[in-house]
Amino acid sequence: MITKINNNSMNLVKLNNPGTEWSPLAKVGTTGINSIMENNGRVFFAGVAKIFYSDHLITFHEATLSHTTSDTFYSFAKNIDGTLLAGSRYYIWRSTNNGENWTRTAALYCKALINLNDTYAVGGGGTGRGTAYLINFATGTSIRTVQMEDSGLNGWVASITKITDQDIIFGTGQTGNAHIHISSNQLTSVCPRILEVSADGNPTSLVDSYNSTAYALIPEIIGSTIRKSLDAGHTWEILHRFGSQINCSVFKVVNENISFVNELTVLKRSTNFVDYEVVLTDIGNASNIIYQLPNGRLLLATSGITTCNVWISN
Repeated sequence: MITKINNNSMNLVKLNNPGTEWSPLAKVGTTGINSIMENNGRVFFAGVAKIFYSDHLITFHEATLSHTTSDTFYSFAKNIDGTLLAGSRYYIWRSTNNGENWTRTAALYCKALINLNDTYAVGGGGTGRGTAYLINFATGTSIRTVQMEDSGLNGWVASITKITDQDIIFGTGQTGNAHIHISSNQLTSVCPRILEVSADGNPTSLVDSYNSTAYALIPEIIGSTIRKSLDAGHTWEILHRFGSQINCSVFKVVNENISFVNELTVLKRSTNFVDYEVVLTDIGNASNIIYQLPNGRLLLATSGITTCNVWISN
């Protein structure tokens, strides 16, 4: 089921100050949306057992899958040649016609997925120590698998960002712990743990990057912290500690400003942590992704909703 709610489009002038105003965009599917990706004017949405796409956020369609599945889709990556990959709970999926059809390839748990270069993507998931995959765009299969360093703590890879083709940062987590791991060698050896934070609540450490700076949203015993790394993830400094009032679930760094969701009902946009607040009605019980469109606008995807699960910013 797809319900278009308003007439907002992505075909607007690029904005320098996105995220201060939000409006409902559409109800896409009957469950939550876990990931969003844009490619050549087409926007993709990862859901449960389905992938949806929209041309310029005007018309919405359900993509055709090679196998009927109950799988949950989590992540996307795109290559310069137009090849697309989607990661899910059990498989990697691949498309060569801009997402209209998807073919199931490797049997991998891939919760996070990014483009590394013109040949490879990097995926992550797994249980135990967490697992990273180097995936060939041409086949959709993994050519190399490495583990995250640990000290007997379980976890999974929940988010990935890269500073260069060599410097890849992984956010991993499990209830009670959040970690930052790093690879500086294109996954040729175990990825060492750089940062460990004991946490109570949201178990994932979410990572993002902007202008060669890495950022991390890390849950702690009370509240969360935003941390910054200027050296490709090797050392981290605390930018801001939110405290007991804030429980962030997703965030995005745009133009050195941070948009994040607080306790599932209020979206804040921070400029040096002076906040704009937007109360989103019927946002549901989880906020899964904030994605920036090429024109600078932001999309927010949520789950557990009744009328809308995709929101769009100014």
